[in-house]
Amino acid sequence: MKYLIQFFAIFYSICLQAQITVPKLPSSPQYIVVDSKDNVIVHLYMGRIMKITPDGKASFITEDIRKGKTNPYPSCNAMTIDSKDNIYMAGGDLIWKLTS
Repeated sequence: MKYLIQFFAIFYSICLQAQITVPKLPSSPQYIVVDSKDNVIVHLYMGRIMKITPDGKASFITEDIRKGKTNPYPSCNAMTIDSKDNIYMAGGDLIWKLTS
């Protein structure tokens, strides 16, 4: 029992030291992929795509493309990423490729 208590005390102190801040995702994250640089790419409701860097900085990577267009993206039913960090989205009868 003594060793079990020591284990949990050490485990708890390690968990407290390793706390990180995770940015809050805006409305309805739907699909999540991770690229080769450990950036987290999140497809959000209404076709917006957010990138969260390993240090926690969040930005939208589709805002510039979206300006002036009513619906430039398909309704996303699946999202994946390849080894070159190209993002593929599928919806309906379309496949979209977003290159970095």
